[in-house]
This record gives sequence, structure tokens and C-alpha cells, in this order.
Amino acid sequence: MNFLRQPSFCGQTATINPGYRQSPAGSASFVRYGAAEMTLAEDLALRAAVAMQNAELYWALQTADHAKNAFLATLSSELRNPLAAIVSGLGLVTLILTTRSASGSTPS
Repeated sequence: MNFLRQPSFCGQTATINPGYRQSPAGSASFVRYGAAEMTLAEDLALRAAVAMQNAELYWALQTADHAKNAFLATLSSELRNPLAAIVSGLGLVTLILTTRSASGSTPS
């Protein structure tokens, strides 16, 4: 976090940048501040930075979850279709074998 203290017309001004990721994300200015006000401002800036970082992480998590769901839907569809063909083929082979054994003919 960056803390800029500058003189102003009304005394001192403190500008606090609640930046994360090496870039400022906003600022808050306080006129006529003391130690208690600076502590409060620093705490507010830290909380704002944490909230912004949490929002960014939540967005990244939602994006990854969407990609995972799309992948699983595709995988499930791809697995279902070949298995259906295999099951149908096995059913056909079973039907042919039972038909041949019932008629007494030998498989060729």
C-alpha cells in the first residue's frame, strides 16, 4: 500500500492507495488527520484491497469452474456415444449367436 502525505490548504492531506498487484486500485483522502485517523484509513485501505483481490479470485474460480463443466459435458457425451455403439454391437452378436444355436447351425 502506498501512503502519500501532502500539505494542503487546510493543513495536511493523506492519500492512501489500496493497491495490490503493483498497481493502485483507488484512493481515499483525509484532511486534518491524526494518528487515529491514519490507522483507520490504513485499515480501510487494506480491507478494500483484500475485498478487490477476493472478487478477482472468485471471478477466476467461476471461470475455471465453467471450463471444467464444459469439458465434463463434452467428455460425458463422447463416452456415452461409443458405449452405445458397443452395447448395440454386442446385442447384435448375442442375437446372432442365440439364433444360430437355436436353429442348430454351426457358426462359420
